[in-house]
Amino acid sequence: MLLYLKLQNGIFMVDKMKVSHSTQLKITKVYQSNELVEAHYKQEYSVQEQRTVLWLIGEVHKIHHLCKIDGKNYEHRPIRITAKDYAKIMGIDVNNVYRDAQKISRNLMEKVIKIENERGWEMFHWVSSMKYINHEAVIEVTLSEAIIPHIIDLERYTEFKLSNILYLGSSHAIKIYQLLAQYKSSGERTISVSDFRSMLGISDMKTYNSYGALKQKILKIAKREINEKTDLTISYSEIKPSRKVESIKFKITQKEKHTPTSNCTTQNTKLSTSAFETAKELAKDARTGWDVYAIEQQFHEYINKKGNPENLDSAFIGFVKKKILKPA
Repeated sequence: MLLYLKLQNGIFMVDKMKVSHSTQLKITKVYQSNELVEAHYKQEYSVQEQRTVLWLIGEVHKIHHLCKIDGKNYEHRPIRITAKDYAKIMGIDVNNVYRDAQKISRNLMEKVIKIENERGWEMFHWVSSMKYINHEAVIEVTLSEAIIPHIIDLERYTEFKLSNILYLGSSHAIKIYQLLAQYKSSGERTISVSDFRSMLGISDMKTYNSYGALKQKILKIAKREINEKTDLTISYSEIKPSRKVESIKFKITQKEKHTPTSNCTTQNTKLSTSAFETAKELAKDARTGWDVYAIEQQFHEYINKKGNPENLDSAFIGFVKKKILKPA
C-alpha cells in the first residue's frame, strides 16, 4: 500500500493504496538545505518535536513540492495525517494524541530557528499552524513560509531516510545524526564546542555548562544510539589546543546494509490516565517550575535507553518525585 499526497480542496492529503504505514516510513526520505541542517536552535527540542518536523519535510518530498510556485511567491497548503498514524510516528498512545499534539504544536510555534550565512542571519519558526479535527481524528499542519526555500528546489542539501531517526530516543542524537549525515561522503566533521551547543539549543542550559557534562549526557548517548539504530557508525575525538576542549572531531562511516531497529515498542510504554493525573498534581504542588509533559518526555527517553520497568506507572511516579525535588 503506497502512501502519497494528493491535492484535495487546497489541502495535501495523505492518501492510502496498498502499503503498510511502517513500510511507508522506511522508504520516506528527508531533504533539507545544508543551512537548515546546521541551523542554531534557541531552545532544546523534544524527540517528538524533532520527529514531527522531519516527518513533515519527508511528506513534502513525496511530491517534490509543498506548493505551487509562481515566481518567488509560495502558496501554502496544509498536510494532514490521521491521529493513529501520527501516534505511531511519535511513539505515543493514540488515546493521548489530542493532548500531546497540542503540546508539540505550541512548542514548535514558539521555538526559533536561526540560520547564519555570508548574507546575514535569518530567524523563523517551523510551523505556522497545527490543528486537531475531532470528527475526522486528523491532524493538519502548515509549515512556516520562511522554511519553504530550505526544503524545496535545493542545490546543496542533506538527505537521509526518515526511518534512521524514528527509533532514536534522544533528541540530541537526532540533531547530531543530521549534522553527521551531511558529511558522510567526506567521512569526518569538526565542530567547535560553542557551535555544537548552539546547534543543539543548549547554550543557555546550566546542565551542560561543563564539557564533561556535555560528553556524558549528550555525546556518549548519541554515539551509542546512532551506532546501534542508524545507517551510520560514528566516533569522536577532542581537540584541545590547551587544557580546554575547543572542538569535537567526528569520524563518520556509512554502513553497507542497515535495518532500523528499536529497543522498545510503543504498546509497552503507555502510561495510565490516573498515573499522569497524579504526576500533574505532584508537579503542581511541588512548585518547582516543572512541566509534567517535559518530565513525561524525559521519562520515555530514559526507558528507551534503560529498558521498560515492570510497573510503568509506578516507575513514572517515582521518576516525577525525584525530578520535582529540584527547580526546573
